[in-house]
Amino acid sequence: MTAGRLEAFSDGVFAIAVTLLILNVQLPGGEPSRLAQDLIRLWPKYATYAASFITIGIMWLNHHSLFSRVAGIDRPLVLLNLLLLMIVAFVPFPTEVLGTHLSDAGAHTAALFYALCAIAVAVSFSAVYLYVALHPQLIESRFSGTDFMAAVPWFSLGLAAYAVAAIASFFSPVLVIAIVAGTAIYYAYDHLPAPNR
Repeated sequence: MTAGRLEAFSDGVFAIAVTLLILNVQLPGGEPSRLAQDLIRLWPKYATYAASFITIGIMWLNHHSLFSRVAGIDRPLVLLNLLLLMIVAFVPFPTEVLGTHLSDAGAHTAALFYALCAIAVAVSFSAVYLYVALHPQLIESRFSGTDFMAAVPWFSLGLAAYAVAAIASFFSPVLVIAIVAGTAIYYAYDHLPAPNR
């Protein structure tokens, strides 16, 4: 298997996952005269949709950036990537759960579930990155394996942020959404190694 084929399959899964997110935003049946109130009442679904969309979207961007630096792949890397994709494809479910229960008694449990999913995403993406960093023969010659290892702490920050989100779920479910969205925005900046000169 080539890196290009792995990337093409990954692109498809990322695309399906972000598409499924919008299916969670459903307008409940009601009186037409209450349409404005019903639309406003959906704000938890809008918020969780936005946080999950930018998380998956920026992860897709970083996934592409990572594999543009990869010269070859092996079976363990493919399997780690499949684990990542399995978790990414799962994200719409905790997104729906939190969007549905953010305003009721289940908010704290839903927020914890959402934060734990974010932690799983971070761990699986970090595993893919770390595997590449530890196998310099997979890295294009333009890039240094040492630089790849130096960028490992970049992933630790996201994992730490999601751990804080898990703790915050017991106090403020809305803060969990803000932390997840803020972490995604942080990762919008490309922290991956630059080519050697």
